[in-house]
Amino acid sequence: MSDGFWRAMFFSAAIFNWVVGVSLMFDSSGLAASMGIEAMRYDALYSPVLGWLVIAFGLLYFAVSRDLAQNRTIVWVGALGKAGTVVLTWAAWLRGEAPVSLAMLVAVDVIYTLLFVWFLATRRGTQAV
Repeated sequence: MSDGFWRAMFFSAAIFNWVVGVSLMFDSSGLAASMGIEAMRYDALYSPVLGWLVIAFGLLYFAVSRDLAQNRTIVWVGALGKAGTVVLTWAAWLRGEAPVSLAMLVAVDVIYTLLFVWFLATRRGTQAV
């Protein structure tokens, strides 16, 4: 794949994280209910903190989109973070502790995890991992 493809992919990962992070920071249960979607439980402390961390990861993916060669470590951490998010969320959903809408949302993280691993497997960087 070309640099342009990878830059666009990491930029889209950043945007995805920013949108999800902002939505986690605020109690959106009323909006979700009006759309017929089961919302994740909101906690006044943990939800904004989790949202901020998701936004911060988005900032890191943006950095990767700007310099593919020098930010491979970020891609490793991002792949692990996204894979962990999927495993933990789907496990919670299977136990009945997370709504199906959240389980479906993190399916996007499966795609990004695979793309991140593909990037790492096919691209050589100038930085040791």
